Amino acid sequence: SSYFISYLQDKGIYDNLQDEYSFGNPERLSEPHPHEGGQYTIEVVPQRFNPRAVKIAQREALMWGTRQQEAIAFGNVTHEILTYLNTAEDIDNALTRATEEGLIVQEQRGTVKQTLHKVVSHPELAAFFAEGNTIYNEQSIIAPGRQTLKPDRVAVKDGKAYLLDYKTGAHFAKYERQLSQYAAALQAMGMPVAKMVLVYIGDEVRVVQV
Repeated sequence: SSYFISYLQDKGIYDNLQDEYSFGNPERLSEPHPHEGGQYTIEVVPQRFNPRAVKIAQREALMWGTRQQEAIAFGNVTHEILTYLNTAEDIDNALTRATEEGLIVQEQRGTVKQTLHKVVSHPELAAFFAEGNTIYNEQSIIAPGRQTLKPDRVAVKDGKAYLLDYKTGAHFAKYERQLSQYAAALQAMGMPVAKMVLVYIGDEVRVVQV
């Protein structure tokens, strides 16, 4: 109501005892056009939803089974938590958010915190987590041909982009091609790319510069 009162006061017509105000001319200027067209019938869906066909995966880290599965699951969850932070100062808040959202349990907080520190303090990644950067975490880029690209992290400093993608498991050449594709899209936007890296998160943090 305060917006309406402010508007009336601005017009100089506000009266605390008046409940109704009228504006404009109620006379219609355009010719009425009756609606034409048939009524559409919604088609019957031939198949029913089968809830038994749905498989739900828990979001908590450290899956089950082999050590490789656990490392990949841990890397994926850590990757998602890294999207919550811009600098090392954000680590504690990111962990709290991850716990509240069910990504990790309280007992895993210490292990994940160590890994986050390894990433943000890595000497080859200093430019990506420095204070004063403009950070774009998982922001979509519309590339030529209307292809949508989503790099994990783009840090912008002094008009130059620092491009980073998180991975788990083994290194593949296709990941480097993917980064190059991101870089080409940024450069087409007039944003030169100063550095490109792949960060592999598992038992250890490994950085591959492209």
